[in-house]
Amino acid sequence: MTLPNKITLFRFVLAAGAVSLLLLEGIPHRFVWAFALFVLASFSDYIDGILARRMRATSELGAFMDPLADKMLILLVFAVLMTMGLYPLWLFVCILARDLLNDSYRNFAASQRVILGTNPSGKAKTLLQMISISVMLLVLVQWHEIPAIFSAEVSLLLLQLANLMMFVALVVGAAGTVQFNGTHSRIITGNE
Repeated sequence: MTLPNKITLFRFVLAAGAVSLLLLEGIPHRFVWAFALFVLASFSDYIDGILARRMRATSELGAFMDPLADKMLILLVFAVLMTMGLYPLWLFVCILARDLLNDSYRNFAASQRVILGTNPSGKAKTLLQMISISVMLLVLVQWHEIPAIFSAEVSLLLLQLANLMMFVALVVGAAGTVQFNGTHSRIITGNE
């Protein structure tokens, strides 16, 4: 197994840890730890991509696991934060629906022996979502554990900013899904 794939597997562990910390009460500084794990997991997504390209260690396993790890990290933490009332339900449902439709389309294309390449808008969507959730977790840290980080007014502003960034991520992701560009695909031949 390549180093980038090991880092991707580690992102699954970090995602599970962040979600567990958000759900389990009574753990000292659980929001600080959840924030730290989420930021580390988000950063690992960037690192494994760089390593895979530099080491020329791209693989079918990595191409499958990397987006799955991202979705697990983002959607699970997003869902927990939504149940805490920090994001609206409609926004979560729209993003989940967009991801399900996009994945279904990719699976259909693969069944037709067409592999869809990575869309730059998908990368932008993921980055916006990771930043939004990081900001929201920082707000939780301020509200519950370290009130001296910033004022209540700033935390409310950050709460609104995190929601706005998640909405922009939805728009960017939906626009990228609608704009299929044939240059981002390739036909699988019998020799591959």
